[in-house]
Amino acid sequence: MPLTRDEDIRALLEGVRTIAMIGASDRPDRPSYGVMAFLQRQGYRVIPVNPQITGEHVHGEFVFRALSQIGEPIDLVDIFRRPQAAGEAVDEAIAAGARAVWMQLGVINAEAAARAEAAAGGQQFRIANPSPAFVDRAQRCHLAATIGLETGDAQ
Repeated sequence: MPLTRDEDIRALLEGVRTIAMIGASDRPDRPSYGVMAFLQRQGYRVIPVNPQITGEHVHGEFVFRALSQIGEPIDLVDIFRRPQAAGEAVDEAIAAGARAVWMQLGVINAEAAARAEAAAGGQQFRIANPSPAFVDRAQRCHLAATIGLETGDAQ
């Protein structure tokens, strides 16, 4: 079952150090660009994943084509993709051994959630899907509000 309560999401985020961001963008006008910068300022390592800009760098990090290329443990996969593509991203996260995925507001894929829960077995694989109160700045505002981080502009 997706995490939606502040305290559950806070507990998840407090245990995260490395985040892979599927759909990371090198364009400053895209939400993923600002969210990535914000998360880095909070001390998270954010590894961008985007097949369209593979080999480039976003906020100083090499952009990978797929999660399977990263080659190091991933705590959380942050998905900046449309709902139809979320299932594939969740499957990649499971295969890469990630502990959790974060789906942006409105990105709901019940089939992917069911596969994630089945794949987790007795382990703690989690899907976070914030409530509508977090709209465009879902992750950075939610992170700041729930664990008391700075709230400066993410760009």
